[in-house]
Amino acid sequence: MASLAETIGLLDVLEDYGLADRAQDFEGLYSDLCSSGESPELKEILEARVRRYFSALEVPDEVTIYDRLVLSLRQKDVIATFNWDPLLRSC
Repeated sequence: MASLAETIGLLDVLEDYGLADRAQDFEGLYSDLCSSGESPELKEILEARVRRYFSALEVPDEVTIYDRLVLSLRQKDVIATFNWDPLLRSC
């Protein structure tokens, strides 16, 4: 999530609030906003933009390598991941 703020276009908002230096740690920034209760308007803006970005994502029509992986699983297999990008598109 290091480039999330840049990817979804939050740098301008963070700059307006003097938080551009925290853009690389969006998760930490958002956590701090939630726990401190400061800048509720900023929190709402961030939530709206994040929601808008992820709502616009579409699952590709083509079969991806990830689709093939899931389809190849047996009953006893499992996929364990710490990846935050469940909608990756194949290159």
